[in-house]
Amino acid sequence: MTRRILIALLVGTTGYFPAAASPSKEKPNLLFVMSDQWRRQALGFENDDPVLTPHVDRFSKDAVVFTHAVATVPVCTPNRAVMLTGNHPLTNGVIANSMRLDEASQSLGVVSKNAGYRTGYIGKWHLDGRHEYISPGMRRQGFDFWHMSIYHAPFNQPYYIQNNPKQIKVEGWAPTYATDTAIQFMKEHAEEPFALVVSYGPPHNGGGKGMEKTFTPGMLDQEKKQKYGYGYKAPARFEAPYRTAEFKAKPRRPNVKPVHGKFESEPAVPGYFGAITALDHEFGRLMRHLTKSGLEQNTIVVFTSDHGEMLGSHGRMTKGLWHDESAGIPCLIKGPGIQPREIDSPFASVDLMPTLLGLMKIEGPQMDGTDFSPLLTGHTMEVPEFAFLSFYKGGADEAYRQWRAVYSKDYTYVVVDDSPSYRWTGIANQGGAALYDRRRDPYQQKPIHRGGGSDAIMDSLHAALAAHLDEQNDPFLTKCWAGREDKEADARATTRYDELIKRYHKKKH
Repeated sequence: MTRRILIALLVGTTGYFPAAASPSKEKPNLLFVMSDQWRRQALGFENDDPVLTPHVDRFSKDAVVFTHAVATVPVCTPNRAVMLTGNHPLTNGVIANSMRLDEASQSLGVVSKNAGYRTGYIGKWHLDGRHEYISPGMRRQGFDFWHMSIYHAPFNQPYYIQNNPKQIKVEGWAPTYATDTAIQFMKEHAEEPFALVVSYGPPHNGGGKGMEKTFTPGMLDQEKKQKYGYGYKAPARFEAPYRTAEFKAKPRRPNVKPVHGKFESEPAVPGYFGAITALDHEFGRLMRHLTKSGLEQNTIVVFTSDHGEMLGSHGRMTKGLWHDESAGIPCLIKGPGIQPREIDSPFASVDLMPTLLGLMKIEGPQMDGTDFSPLLTGHTMEVPEFAFLSFYKGGADEAYRQWRAVYSKDYTYVVVDDSPSYRWTGIANQGGAALYDRRRDPYQQKPIHRGGGSDAIMDSLHAALAAHLDEQNDPFLTKCWAGREDKEADARATTRYDELIKRYHKKKH
């Protein structure tokens, strides 16, 4: 197998990067729309999940659609750091939830601001450790307009608005407020180039009637999880299509299995799909404003998510796994000069920032990701054959449960540690590695291990992964991998991961 691996050199950055402004007289605006936990399969035009997304479907006809888009790290905080820096976790320093993106990061907001853009951020941030007021300054990562939501509350969302340190609770369906605020921002800054991020909290599970304000899977027992649909919630009119007998009769994904002995995912479906359809409605409102205001012709629009949702596939819920339901994300980009098409090359979250800066004609800092902008604008370029995925731990205070993966158009190759979290897969006892041939096994139900007839492919992908980890100075294969040759190697020895966690605790206290 031939391959070309495009990996940027790791460099340290401090302070603001002196970005160059666009040479054109009129800089393109940027509207970056992302949701939380929206999986790639839940797009109506893909004919996969039975979900209604008419506005995104319409948008897809005029956009570049990445059919193999993946979350570089399929969990909230680390992947948001990846998206806003164009760097892998061991470069940007964020490997788990609750960690803070370094104030000196050359993030999308910082680079856009230095290029003369009016910057704004609306919605879920989750890049500063605890959910608390962030005063103006470097911790806002270059975003001047600031409406930051906290917790996972699809309704009655608390916000920190601009420079008011007091929480303001916004009544009703939270994404409606985010959309209203975004439209007002675009009206007020229509005459100057803007870079605006709209970060919707749903469809991520959160609070609801009869439940705690904040919801995490471990907070409720199984009976309450069943009763409250695992915390997924949307306005009733958007949940209604998924509560009909006709919908319930539709087949589920073939890999959906019971969770803790029950089909726990079933009660979550109306809230999860309903939230997606409700977000599609809000996205449609944003697009209508761009059209009516005349901003559409000069605005780059990105629609994506930070990670997916298992929703019962392989007997699992939420994210953090290498399977397509967890790692696969929607990613569509539309804008001036962009030629609508489908791109089936792997495209990871780490590629977003360099691609956007390329489209905006802004010179950015050195990044790990690849700039796909030539391909989007009708030019030819050599694209990476692989995307590289990683996972370290859920929260900064949790135990490590690590894996690394190579993702190509046809295959997923994963290597795991021997933590209890992955014993259900059996991979740790099969040499610590598994290959999924997604062409023949699209639901990833038949992992291939050594001796299973695909050793040459596994060798090639393992070599690509090893080269990537070496570039990242990542000791996973020698310290943590269940298949490492030196079983005496102490996986608990101090590694770069521990150094980053120690830095987090130092800042926290």
